[in-house]
Amino acid sequence: MPHLVRRWKLPAAGALGAALALAGLYAAAAGSDRTVIEQILRNLEASPKHQVTADALHSARQALERADGARRSGDTRHPPLLEALARQWTEMARDLVRTADTERESAELEKQAAELETKVVRAHALVEETMARQHRALQKLKELESGPAPTSPAPSPPSKRAPVRAVDAGAQ
Repeated sequence: MPHLVRRWKLPAAGALGAALALAGLYAAAAGSDRTVIEQILRNLEASPKHQVTADALHSARQALERADGARRSGDTRHPPLLEALARQWTEMARDLVRTADTERESAELEKQAAELETKVVRAHALVEETMARQHRALQKLKELESGPAPTSPAPSPPSKRAPVRAVDAGAQ
C-alpha cells in the first residue's frame, strides 16, 4: 500500500508544479493584469447586472488584496499569480453577464416562437374550416345545377278517424 501512495504523490506533485509554472508564465507573459482587471471591475460594478456578478467580483477583489498583501510582505512570486487569479474571476464575471443576456434573449425568442406557433395553429384551423365551407358550397351548387332533386312523396296526413265517443252508461 505505501508504494501506491508514493506513486500517486509524485505525479500529483508534478502536475501541481506544472500548473503553477504555467500560471506563472501566463502571468509574466500577460504583464501586469492589474490595469485590465481594474477596468473590467469598474465596468462590471457600474453595470445594472452587478447582482449577477457580485460573488465573482468579490473573489476578484479578494485576490487583488491578497496580491497587494503579498507585495507588501516582499513576496515577488505570488502577486502575479494572484493577479492572474483575479483576472480569471473578472473574466468569469463578464461571462456571467453575457450568459445572463443570452438567456434573457433566448427566453424572449422562445416566447415569440410560442406566439408564432399559436398563430400558425389558428391559421391552420381557419384554412381547414374555409376548405370545409368551400366543399359544402360546391356540393350545394352541384345540387342546384343538376336540377330539382326528386321529391319523395309527401307523407300522408294522419287519417281522420271518427272521433271516439264516450259511451254514456246511463243513456242506454
